[in-house]
Amino acid sequence: MKHILILISLIFSISAFSQSYKNQSLVYTCDCSELVPFVSSIDDGLISSTQDVLIEGAGFTSSVSVVGFGFTVNSITIINGNELIVNVTTGTQGVYSLIISNECGETQSFLNVVDLICLVGGDNSAWENINNVIVGTGSIQRNAIGANGWSNGASFGGLSGDFELVFTVASLSVGNSALMIGASDVDINQNYNTIDHAIYLLKAGANSTRVYENGAFSWGTGTYTTGDIFTIRRIGTSIDYLKNGTSFHTSTSTIDPVIFDTSFYYSGSYSGTSIINNIELCEI
Repeated sequence: MKHILILISLIFSISAFSQSYKNQSLVYTCDCSELVPFVSSIDDGLISSTQDVLIEGAGFTSSVSVVGFGFTVNSITIINGNELIVNVTTGTQGVYSLIISNECGETQSFLNVVDLICLVGGDNSAWENINNVIVGTGSIQRNAIGANGWSNGASFGGLSGDFELVFTVASLSVGNSALMIGASDVDINQNYNTIDHAIYLLKAGANSTRVYENGAFSWGTGTYTTGDIFTIRRIGTSIDYLKNGTSFHTSTSTIDPVIFDTSFYYSGSYSGTSIINNIELCEI
């Protein structure tokens, strides 16, 4: 009876393993109850691009392979048994099947290929809290006569995660002007001191740029002119301020969600107004 129990135990133990032979030589042995690939999460892919996609799960052994349907798998990098970096080339937006296999079996999962969201005020995102400004599709300027002080502005949007806010100085004011363009998590009012991250465009003789964060001076001073393109870009907790693609200041940010926010100054001696256009707030 003791020998029978040992034999039964051995049979069950062997059945939990997968063995492969080549020319009657054992190539590998694995515990298939643990090593069949399993997927817990896959990063989204972006449309029409070549990119690395992180796949997390288990069973990513040295023999792992990935086959995509509707997209191309270019290469596989095994980080460890629980993480894969798969370089893919995608096409159109959609949900596409993929098969991950190793020596013990295979599993099906799906790659979600998405298009990044870009919001444009007056187009796919409504302007809100409009006060003494003229708004158009991706454009804003203060009324010829506004409310005194930092009491004029508008906002739009609402994105989560990393973002890029871009705008162009379409025209310079005739006379002195002051305005702040930036990103906030909520539009409390039209005052600049409630904008989390703002680029300050000041025309008082010369055209100068500064950075203000939550109403406090953070950086200065640069210059600007007609046609300059300004960008506020946040990745993780690092936020970068750029002019014409060149960074001029870096700070930190944890705001989420994010909106496009503005504040325009008006007084008798600051009655000019610049036009801001090509405004976009995009996921990155």
